[in-house]
Order: sequence, then C-alpha cells, then structure tokens
Amino acid sequence: RLSRRVEVRLSALGRRWGLMSEEAFRAAMEGMLEEFGFKVMGRLTLRDEWGVVDPEEPGALYEYDLCIAKDGREWVVEVKAHVSWEDVAILKRKARLYERCRGVRPLVAVVSPFVDEEARRKAEKAGFKVFTYEEEGEGF
Repeated sequence: RLSRRVEVRLSALGRRWGLMSEEAFRAAMEGMLEEFGFKVMGRLTLRDEWGVVDPEEPGALYEYDLCIAKDGREWVVEVKAHVSWEDVAILKRKARLYERCRGVRPLVAVVSPFVDEEARRKAEKAGFKVFTYEEEGEGF
C-alpha cells in the first residue's frame, strides 16, 4: 500500500514538473521570438462551431499553445511532454480549425522531448516541423 502511495505521488510530481517545464518553455519562446521580430499571439483558444476537430463535439473549445506570425505567415506551436500518433491526428484537425477560423493555413511545429516514431512519421508527412530530443550522435 505504501509503495502504491509513493508511486501515485511520484506520478503527480512528474505531471506537475512536465506542466511547469512546458510553461517555462512557452514563456522563454515568447520572449525570444518577440526579440526576433515575430508577432507573438501567445496561447489562443478557438471555438469549433462546425465539429472540425471532433464531429461529436461542435462548439467545443480548443487551445493552441503558442501562436506566432511573421511576414504574412502564421505558426501554431504545440508543446507537449510526450507526443503520440493520436496527438498528431488531433493537431492536424486543430490546424484545419485554425484555418477555418482565422482564414490562414498555419505552419505547424511540434516541440517535445518524447515523440513516438509513428507520431514523428505522421507529423512530418503532414508537413509539421518536429523539434525533439535526439540521442547523442543522431543530430537534429
């Protein structure tokens, strides 16, 4: 029983650390990008009136971690502790919603220390930029 309690607390600490790390990364990126001349829209929330992301949930709200613009192009940056193929599928639909709401097809970037190989393949096939940790010697 004690072992289970320790496991639960460590898991909660790990989740909290992940959320805090994501937030710190977003804040740092916003500051740097502004210095490089990007218009930083920060977090953005859009309402999906049409069910683009989930046809069973028209009217649902979707958050975009970091939205930036420069030279007439807009970027959506998804920051996650771990990315699976399901995350990429949802992000593809969120990009379509962004385009429908804002009238601009966004460029999409995924930033995560852990990206499943299948997720990476799907993201790159969709034209997304993937920024992740690479084992030493593999490069970016």
